[in-house]
Amino acid sequence: MRVKVQQIGSGVRPHDIVVELNTVNGPQRLVVDDSAVEGNSLSVGYPLRRDDLFAYVALPKATISGSFRVWVREQDLVPG
Repeated sequence: MRVKVQQIGSGVRPHDIVVELNTVNGPQRLVVDDSAVEGNSLSVGYPLRRDDLFAYVALPKATISGSFRVWVREQDLVPG
């Protein structure tokens, strides 16, 4: 399972990038290796919970604010 992200900058290390994903609490940013992003999407764990139009997913790394799991819109999930 993958979630749509948008690259917004580069990280401190050469292969790090900063990406942003939309959550129910607003945009969240995280730093990932550039090879983790494919086609403007990032691999996430299978949804731990689903609630109407939203899914609770585990991220590969913590967001800048410290969250490892976030609620995202179902429409932002991409199979694969």
